[in-house]
Amino acid sequence: MNYDQIAEMIKRHEGGPHNVYLDSVGVPTCGWGHALHVGSEVPHYIADKFFYLDFMKALEDYDRTGFELNMTRKAVIIDMIFYLGYRGLMKFKKTIAAIRAGDYETAGAEMKDSKWHKQVGLRALELERMMETGREV
Repeated sequence: MNYDQIAEMIKRHEGGPHNVYLDSVGVPTCGWGHALHVGSEVPHYIADKFFYLDFMKALEDYDRTGFELNMTRKAVIIDMIFYLGYRGLMKFKKTIAAIRAGDYETAGAEMKDSKWHKQVGLRALELERMMETGREV
């Protein structure tokens, strides 16, 4: 056997790269046997790939909202989708209704009145201001 054949054998034994799974002792694992231990270092180029995969998903999910917003307000929604996921964003019923009505001041106020606001701190303040004004902060 050569190293390529050994690598292919290990991949076959480990399973596929598409899902995070728990290994035989309960450790979250991805790819072909890569353990995800808390505190493990992730190389920047790998973290960057994960980021862009998630970012592209957030862009796709923005399209599902049907919003037609200027780029600043669109950025707010994409940021929220990135953090909360599409389903999480859809729970902001009053915010969504205000956006659909073009009442961005109320949309920002509704964003403030949420668990998300408390969780993300300064990020929320910036995004709320962007939603209200339609301008970058």
